[in-house]
Amino acid sequence: MKKSLFVLCMCFCFISLSNAQRIGIKGGLNFSNSAINDQDVTESVKTLTNLQFGLTSDFKLGKLFYLSPELLYSMKGYKVDVGKFMIDYIEIPVDLTFHVPLCGISLFAQAGPYVGYGVSSKYKVGGQTTTIHFGSGTDQIKRMDFGGNIGGGIELGKLQLGVRYELGLYDIDNVSGTSTKNRVFSATLALFF
Repeated sequence: MKKSLFVLCMCFCFISLSNAQRIGIKGGLNFSNSAINDQDVTESVKTLTNLQFGLTSDFKLGKLFYLSPELLYSMKGYKVDVGKFMIDYIEIPVDLTFHVPLCGISLFAQAGPYVGYGVSSKYKVGGQTTTIHFGSGTDQIKRMDFGGNIGGGIELGKLQLGVRYELGLYDIDNVSGTSTKNRVFSATLALFF
């Protein structure tokens, strides 16, 4: 079911990108973290800096509103005192974007849902890297992620500088009594064609 939902979302994104009024490439930095609720562990979680890149698009819905689906490779995770967890996703955010033209530039604000499909997961301690498998076992994590995001930025010609905050709503942890949800702040640059 989850794979079917993701495939459906991927098809929607490819169709959307191919019919977009404008399409572009996007890249930037992810400052990721996780909201972890575990009664047995009091270890502090720190921010992990990683990359995000992919395709972005816009469909005009009205004078100032756009539908903005994207197809991104997004690297998330978090640090703990002894190492770091790294989880990579193919992610599809679909935002409603509001543009305000102002003196030759355009300010924009956007919000919407996202869905992610895990493609790689690792735990790194010192020089050793261990693969974490996706599944339903207690030593595995869930492959799917979804949530909401909100952001904004500035656009000058074909360049767009943006920031976005993603709030993961889905618990990716399989351990009973423990909850782990992704949190990501990203800063990106997009170039439209």
